Amino acid sequence: MKDMGNFFKIRLFIIILGLFPFALVTNFYMLLYLNINLILHITINIALISVYLVLILGKIYISLTEIYKASQQVAKGSYADLTINENGYFNSLAISFNKMLNEIDRHKAEMEKLSFQDHLTGLSNRRMLDLSMQAQINQSERTELPLSLLAIDIDDFKQINDTHGHLFGDTVIAEVASILNTSLRRSDMTARFGGEEFVVLLPNTNLINATKVAEKLRKEISHLRFQSNNRLISISVTIGAASLDQVPTNLSIEKKTEALLNKADIALYSGKESGKNKVSSSI
Repeated sequence: MKDMGNFFKIRLFIIILGLFPFALVTNFYMLLYLNINLILHITINIALISVYLVLILGKIYISLTEIYKASQQVAKGSYADLTINENGYFNSLAISFNKMLNEIDRHKAEMEKLSFQDHLTGLSNRRMLDLSMQAQINQSERTELPLSLLAIDIDDFKQINDTHGHLFGDTVIAEVASILNTSLRRSDMTARFGGEEFVVLLPNTNLINATKVAEKLRKEISHLRFQSNNRLISISVTIGAASLDQVPTNLSIEKKTEALLNKADIALYSGKESGKNKVSSSI
């Protein structure tokens, strides 16, 4: 605006002096100067805006690429320790994404725990038992340390259910599980095998000591009392014991697992047939 004011002043001065032709030439060059100046300003502004847009688009691209790669990892199920930079351009989206990952991880851990756990007793289930037995058999053979197994069955459980109801039966199962869970070593492993039957895995324990552990458990369980219809009910268990050294060594790990369980199961039913409420060892 200042240049325009000066231009008009010069033009008026020249016209007053009668230099009209010169005024026309001056007018042309002044207009050319102003246009070049304006074009230069516009060009500089466009360049600055372009640089800013490139920087913004670059940040958007980096942030979106990071989120895309993270979503691909989540889709594949490999998102352990995955986080997105929360200082990126999409700050709120990154924070929400990381919270979602934490929730997925928490639910996954819960589901994995449930898949290996019996819902009534909180003990390990058959799936976890199989995995633990294979691991313990391998370790026992590698270290040449003994390994024993107990098969435990609640006596006359069908009669208990028929007489006192299934809820009462569930209470009995849960209490027996509690005794097993609190009476054994941390290194021992207890699982609900199915129905009223439990299995205890005893690392570094030979058959003689396993029989002693079984007798201790049998006595503790026999001291349990349950109230039903205004009277106290007692229960008993029969336990079969077996050891890994009774299993042929030339079997596969899966067959060894089955054979050890079968040995303990045979001992269990031998105890059932000879009067119940006792500990029986595999031969």
